[in-house]
Amino acid sequence: MLGIIIGTGAVIAVLAIGDGSQADVANRIGSLGTNLISVNPSRFSIGGVRSAANGAATLTYADAEAIGELKPQVAAVAPQVGGNFQITAGPNNTNTGIVGTTTSYPGVQKWNIGEGSFFSDDDVQASNPVAVLGTTTASTLFPDSDAVGQTIKMGGVSFAVIGVMADRTQSGPQDPNDTVIVPITTAHFRLLGGPSLDTSTMRTISIEARSEADIASATTAAQTLLEQRHNINVNAGQADDFQILSQAQLLQVSSGVRQTLTLFLVCIAAISLIVGGIGIMNIMLVSVTERTREIGVRKAVGASARDILMQFVIEALLLSLSGGIIGVIVGPIGALLYGHFSKATIQVTAPPMLLAAGVSMAIGLFFGIYPAQRASQLDPIQALRAE
Repeated sequence: MLGIIIGTGAVIAVLAIGDGSQADVANRIGSLGTNLISVNPSRFSIGGVRSAANGAATLTYADAEAIGELKPQVAAVAPQVGGNFQITAGPNNTNTGIVGTTTSYPGVQKWNIGEGSFFSDDDVQASNPVAVLGTTTASTLFPDSDAVGQTIKMGGVSFAVIGVMADRTQSGPQDPNDTVIVPITTAHFRLLGGPSLDTSTMRTISIEARSEADIASATTAAQTLLEQRHNINVNAGQADDFQILSQAQLLQVSSGVRQTLTLFLVCIAAISLIVGGIGIMNIMLVSVTERTREIGVRKAVGASARDILMQFVIEALLLSLSGGIIGVIVGPIGALLYGHFSKATIQVTAPPMLLAAGVSMAIGLFFGIYPAQRASQLDPIQALRAE
């Protein structure tokens, strides 16, 4: 029974953890907007050495403006420039990334303001030194006071803090709340030192499709436009110097990885179920040997081979079913305890529990038939002579 308990409980716990993780990732990606499309610079190669992701300077502000004209598939566009800066506020300082963008950024990213306000189109036009902080950056620089209305300094320029973004759930190794958001013109002219905004290099161009149904057409239109602007001849075998990825694609990739990992772990747990079934078979074989005289007495008073067969099959089924039921109880408890201590999302559903219990019964039946057949085929006279 122990093998069945461990195997059944492990299968249920692994599926509960896997389903919970998949649902958590889906919720996090969904919170960013399922109609969000990201355009990033591609990698480049020099002397056979490939750059890091987003290493090529292939996207410009003019590209972003051109994509914004793709109506009606595209609802809004938020180009982004950035870099890492040492930021100081009185005695406190931190090194974090800054995002230079437009007023479309909160809407495209589905990221609301928590305190204060976001910068305006006038701030973008005038390159005003105003900043909006993420919650992590705000608490680091201003641990004992409200960040709105304060002043920070980065790149030798003083910025007025006009707002703090709402806390965003972390969905990767980087904390999305550890950031400073400024007008794109301010970042370009005051921090990055670029001469012309139109030709400046964009780190990312975020596109908001009009609806989920328009994601495919918006992606195709943006790809065709950028290939024309960058003089890329796909028919001649030239590769795009940019990458386009939608949130739906991210969700699909993440789901595939989770499913593969869950399948791998379930296979490991299934081995425990098989080992438990072999254990049941061995125990039943021992039971047949120990109860040979009992079998002989039953057959001598009229029990048929079918009666003996059913007796031992039912015993094997009861053993495996008992282990399965205990495993169905232990599995969710183990998964919930894991979720409690790891703060992970757990999703316990009925189908895996019913499946695990059914499999445990099937294993008991499969591995119990052979001992039962041996018991039913014993000769009653030889069985009665057994000690």
